Amino acid sequence: MLPVGQTEESGAPNSQNSESRVLDVFGPNFLIETNGAVGVAGQLKYQLYSVTDDGVVYQQALYGGNGLASIRAEKTLEVQTGIKNKGSDVSFTLMTHHGDVAVNADNGMVRIKGRNICIDATNQLTLQANKIQLGHVQPGKTQDFQVTSTRVDLGKPKRGNMCKVLKTCATTLSFANSLTPFSGGGITNIAAGALGGAVGGPVGQIAAQEAAKRFL
Repeated sequence: MLPVGQTEESGAPNSQNSESRVLDVFGPNFLIETNGAVGVAGQLKYQLYSVTDDGVVYQQALYGGNGLASIRAEKTLEVQTGIKNKGSDVSFTLMTHHGDVAVNADNGMVRIKGRNICIDATNQLTLQANKIQLGHVQPGKTQDFQVTSTRVDLGKPKRGNMCKVLKTCATTLSFANSLTPFSGGGITNIAAGALGGAVGGPVGQIAAQEAAKRFL
């Protein structure tokens, strides 16, 4: 390690140009480097590098190969904005002009918290997961759920209470299909016949059919 305040200039054999490497060391925990070695991302154009006494590293760097700019914090990285802003101001903006925005938490959760949250997609919003829950984790705490779409398609669920409403439950379909060859009219007519026989007459038959439809 160089003494505090000393600057080292040397030719960089791995450099992609004729500029020299400059390394400014400010004590044992901080340095600034320009025109460093060539790595996977290209030549290191500059870096701010700091390390704690416990070996925790913070680094800002720019590479010349594909223009990658990198911030690496080995512990928590905190960004605070808007301390002196008004409540109506936009205090933090993250913008990408081309390409995607990827937020990954490989071993944890992605948490977004606010009084009101709006996810605004100009074309399509996709929620993709093995399990999706709409509503609070505590049953009954979500007071209002509204669907304002002009078209709602729930598909053909095989389990849950919606499959009973849509008559798409796997057990219901299996039972209905097994009785169809013998009933000539499906499970509804069988239930209606049983109920209608108890009441008797055409009126009883119609009432029984309607009751069977509501039941099934």
